[in-house]
Amino acid sequence: MSWPESPASSPTTRPSPAARSAPDRLAGRAANAHLFPMAWDLRGAFLKKGERESARLADFEFRLRVRTLRLFARELGLDEDETVALVARGDDDAALAALGSGVDLRERFAHCRDRARRELIAERGNPAPHRLL
Repeated sequence: MSWPESPASSPTTRPSPAARSAPDRLAGRAANAHLFPMAWDLRGAFLKKGERESARLADFEFRLRVRTLRLFARELGLDEDETVALVARGDDDAALAALGSGVDLRERFAHCRDRARRELIAERGNPAPHRLL
């Protein structure tokens, strides 16, 4: 009794997907893209979400810093534009050091920061990251 010939060794069958080269597999997939409507790049979606969330949080933080310094300048009776320019020169501690020192200034700054945060949340929504689950 002889064994039947295997389909892989038959000259009429196509090579398995693993046996084809990567460009051949990709070319076949691109040509048949209409057959894969459910394909979705989960990694790409998470990267895009991460970039969007990072940009949104950075935007909120910048707006918070500027609004805090504007409120602080109004409270101290300083020029708002000159005070807000301190945002570009350094962090909040550097801005406070440029404006003066003292416990009272830090408390007033913290109060302005809380007020600015409440106002921004009321205008733009909560900055907490949006969870997928």
